[in-house]
Amino acid sequence: MSQTLNLKKGVYNKHMKFIKRHILAFIISTVAVVVLATGVLFWWVNFGNIVYVDNGGSARLEKGQILKMRGVDDVSAIITEFHGEGCPKNAYCIWSGLKVDYELVEGGKKYTNSGINSSVDGDNYKLSTVETDYKTYSIVRLQHK
Repeated sequence: MSQTLNLKKGVYNKHMKFIKRHILAFIISTVAVVVLATGVLFWWVNFGNIVYVDNGGSARLEKGQILKMRGVDDVSAIITEFHGEGCPKNAYCIWSGLKVDYELVEGGKKYTNSGINSSVDGDNYKLSTVETDYKTYSIVRLQHK
């Protein structure tokens, strides 16, 4: 019985020595993982209806969401309308009828895309379509000119 207790005590002591020797590395590793996970979370997560993007970066935008450039307070964009019906069958159309309307706000001044353009040019920024389904979402790129 005392041998079993001594054996358990010896295993316990070995484990405790290992933990004491490596506790600093364990704490540093844990903190690093938490910091990285938090950074990635804040990098990709959308805060409510606001979607953040870096200069020249792309983001998925849905109607009702606001696109803002990270670090720039006076630039934003929204989708105002989807045109996903296309040209009716057996009709003669001069364009496909597929379009997404955007509004780019730069320093309080509003810019919109006109006609069949899929991009909006402001004074200093450009918003362009990367991909869209013309019904529910658009992946857009916002960049400084």
